[in-house]
Amino acid sequence: MLRRPCREVSINGIGFTYMEYENEDRNYIQEFAKEYLSTRPNTVLLIVNRVGNGTEYMVYLSPETAKRVGIRELMARLNVSVNGKGGGSTTYGQGFTQGKPPIDTFISTVKTFLSSIGSS
Repeated sequence: MLRRPCREVSINGIGFTYMEYENEDRNYIQEFAKEYLSTRPNTVLLIVNRVGNGTEYMVYLSPETAKRVGIRELMARLNVSVNGKGGGSTTYGQGFTQGKPPIDTFISTVKTFLSSIGSS
């Protein structure tokens, strides 16, 4: 169930979209992300999914964006900001934290990171 609709902004020429779900099926989220990024070649998609007593967070990058954005570094910053654990590969990162940190904590961390990488 979608709790908060997506918002799209551009930071240093990179699109940033976030969505917040509650107890959403991970397969649905992965399929949605794949479809969403297929039409947005320069995008970072953050999905926060509230599950039980914790929060899953996933970051998806389009292949074009992965050339500029280091997913591992972004995930490391997210992990610190919400006291979570997780990692990433080239175009996908996933983490988990106990509790339910405010969505604004995740958003602020991603925006700060994207602002720090410079524009091209």
